[in-house]
Amino acid sequence: KETARVLMKSGDDRFAAGDFRAALDAYRAADDIVHVPTSSLAVGRSYARLGLLIEAVDYLGRAARFPKEQGEPEVYAKARDEALRLDADLARRIPTVAARVVGPALDTPIELFIDGGRIEAAAIHSPQRLDPGEHTLRASAPGYRAAEATIELGEGQQLVVELALEPAPLPPPPSPAGPGPGSASPSPSEGGKPPVTPEPAGA
Repeated sequence: KETARVLMKSGDDRFAAGDFRAALDAYRAADDIVHVPTSSLAVGRSYARLGLLIEAVDYLGRAARFPKEQGEPEVYAKARDEALRLDADLARRIPTVAARVVGPALDTPIELFIDGGRIEAAAIHSPQRLDPGEHTLRASAPGYRAAEATIELGEGQQLVVELALEPAPLPPPPSPAGPGPGSASPSPSEGGKPPVTPEPAGA
């Protein structure tokens, strides 16, 4: 626990100096040791300052749900209350995006990827919570060209992105079979028939 206290103090100093990434590293190391409301709250606050709202609400939720224990320090109760307040505020700030894939028939299997991560088939058309910032959506389906879109999400924004899949071009038909290179007509000695010369008229 002494190590955790040292890490929390280091995180507080970095946070006060505006170095939220270094503060996050220190707070997370402390939280991995003690798992208490104050450490989880500190991690959540650091994530929020970095604009990583999804991760922030995860840690704030941990702090808020931490079970109350007999004789616990008063700061734990205060940390729970602050975590609840920040969690409610961040929940309104988290943007969402929903993909609207058009083109394929309804029974065509579709794959959707957001920032390289595959979205489960059952959730493809549902709004996805993302951190503010730039994101890339990519949809594909058998027999269609993949469609891709890059978007910029602001805090609290609810965006619907249409991805239109166009049929992929059909492959060219195979060339008709013909004699291979270097092939020649069979000679009479090879079993072929000799050419027939027509007789002149009146012979």
